[in-house]
Amino acid sequence: MSETLVVHDLTFELRRSDKRKSIGIIIDRRGELIISAPIACPHEQIQHTAEEKYRWIYTRLAKKEMLFRPPRPKEFLTGESFPYLGYSYRLQLLPPTHYDSDTLPLRLSRGWFLLRGDERARGQEHFIKWYSDQGLV
Repeated sequence: MSETLVVHDLTFELRRSDKRKSIGIIIDRRGELIISAPIACPHEQIQHTAEEKYRWIYTRLAKKEMLFRPPRPKEFLTGESFPYLGYSYRLQLLPPTHYDSDTLPLRLSRGWFLLRGDERARGQEHFIKWYSDQGLV
């Protein structure tokens, strides 16, 4: 049965082991906090160690938050970046005066993704198709 330890606004799962020689703090992949300590270690010493590492823990949690933050959904507006083969290309929406009915809805030209303005609402669909087509070439 595991114990919990609360330090300010952080909650740790406290694991004790007779094989452990020192106190250790782990932030797992999901951002959960685990503190491991020897069985004979006094609760006050574990609490003190967690308090000393409070700022370090918050820094690590902030970095994890940045790493696992889902990307913002694309709005398919001029200037947005889209990756292709290790490079980032900007999107340019084409006004109706720059295309006709035979113009492809999306293409990569001269370092820009060009999307017909009337196809913006279906931008995600067009990008999925375009990336898929490039993968088949």
